Amino acid sequence: MQVNYGMAIRNNLQSTELMKNAIMAIWNHKRSTDENPHHELCPKGSNSWCGYQRDIANKQSKYQHDNPLPIAVASAIQPVFEALSDESLLKACLNGGTQNQTEAFNCLVWQRAPKRTHSGLPTVQIARYLAIGIFNDGGRTILDVLEELGIAIGNYCVSFYKQLDKRRLYHAAYKSSEKGKIRRKTLRNRKRGYFDKDHETEGA
Repeated sequence: MQVNYGMAIRNNLQSTELMKNAIMAIWNHKRSTDENPHHELCPKGSNSWCGYQRDIANKQSKYQHDNPLPIAVASAIQPVFEALSDESLLKACLNGGTQNQTEAFNCLVWQRAPKRTHSGLPTVQIARYLAIGIFNDGGRTILDVLEELGIAIGNYCVSFYKQLDKRRLYHAAYKSSEKGKIRRKTLRNRKRGYFDKDHETEGA
């Protein structure tokens, strides 16, 4: 279901309504039985990932509902699917906007207060303040802090943070580019041991 959720987002980037229908189609598909099918939201046609809809398109009746979700389980996870298909959440994914700014900010915090070692409250607070400044204004924040502390700033220091900001902006642009997204998707699927195309068929 996790894989299908990602596909529902990526295949419908032009519309939150299409995303929502595709997400709820997953839940309906998984709870369907031979006696009580719920495939009205599943994509139609002979190339559909839904075997039930493929049967309709091919005028066949071979499809069987193997291992459907028990009613209690389907009811328990329904609120999760409704939350994941909330329009305010899906709007952030329109046109491929998938960069998670919260995660990016958290990364800046943990770079300065690593999770692998214990940090007291003052350390975490300082790390947070620095992360906010760097997230908003880049490396200039560190230079401002040094100036406030009365520490003389040399040319090498200024040059270092300029290069740091340049690399940061370059990597941000690359990660948001189509090439960067394709590379991340390929690496992610390779790590998991599958590719989306393998899951576009029923039973994946």
